[in-house]
Amino acid sequence: MKFEIDRFDGTGDFGIWRRKVKAILSQQKILKAIEGSDKLPATLNEEQKNDMFEMALGTIILNLSDNVLKLFSFKMDASKGLGQNLDEFKKMTIELANTGDKEKLSDENEAIILLNTLLESFKDVKAAIKYGRTSLSLEECISALKSKELELKIEKKDSSENLFVRGRQPVRNGNNSNPNLSKGKGRSKTPQHNRLSFSTAQHNTKEILQYVHSDLWGPSKVPTHGGNVYFLSLIDDYTRKVWVYLLKSKDLAFESFKTWKLLVENQTSKRVKVLRTNNGLEFCKEEFNKFCRDQGIERHMTVRYTPQQNGVAERMNRTILDKVRRLLISSGLSQKFWG
Repeated sequence: MKFEIDRFDGTGDFGIWRRKVKAILSQQKILKAIEGSDKLPATLNEEQKNDMFEMALGTIILNLSDNVLKLFSFKMDASKGLGQNLDEFKKMTIELANTGDKEKLSDENEAIILLNTLLESFKDVKAAIKYGRTSLSLEECISALKSKELELKIEKKDSSENLFVRGRQPVRNGNNSNPNLSKGKGRSKTPQHNRLSFSTAQHNTKEILQYVHSDLWGPSKVPTHGGNVYFLSLIDDYTRKVWVYLLKSKDLAFESFKTWKLLVENQTSKRVKVLRTNNGLEFCKEEFNKFCRDQGIERHMTVRYTPQQNGVAERMNRTILDKVRRLLISSGLSQKFWG
């Protein structure tokens, strides 16, 4: 006896259709083929197993409409940007909606199909959305994907900047494979500048607040709901405890520092002794310098264009941003909440 079901065209209940397809596969005694090769009888040889896989795949394909099959077969192209891939995906869903008299593909079904088209670089987003939420929407998926794409671009940019910071290694005559270079031939007329590497700084702090690292990050492209676009981080070198203050503008860094100083000194009965920052204008204002002099705080300032000298604060900012971005990606919130 042969059973027939309506081909899935993107409308209706996908779960019911799936159960019906499983019933057909069970009737044909090939259901275990879709459960994995380890579920198949050990007595089958490889050729027999492959035949079962092909039969199961053929049964599923024959019960899908042409447009759905095209949509399910779609995979994002790594050579194209996320925007182009999303445009192609949306075009296919529109074509599917325009065929027949039935209602269009549901939003949740579109989201599920979209997740199955993703490249390997988006696998963590796929896992976070699929297993971290009870319901799906296409808008949330697209928002999370765009955020991930932005994160990947930032990582790529940072990687390129790190390569630049490392610079080209100087060529030693003893190891030079090109003899003309040692004679001054074939050299570029443009002088090559090598940025020196920085050794890891060691601060032998003995107590809390003896040495404090600070840095200002921003501006953020998306402000918080309170209008903040910067944050000031302060790290105690001894305990590595971190304080973060959200700011609407850079010039509020000084007031935030005074607020923080009053708080920690009152709580610990210790005094801030050394403050390490970069040469940003927010840290170099006369009122900031005068306050530190009056409070007996020694200032350690970095050389311009050398963020490595303020590595503790710079790395902490990176850590904070990475954690926040991952939480936001997992939450599936739209970008307006990413401030």
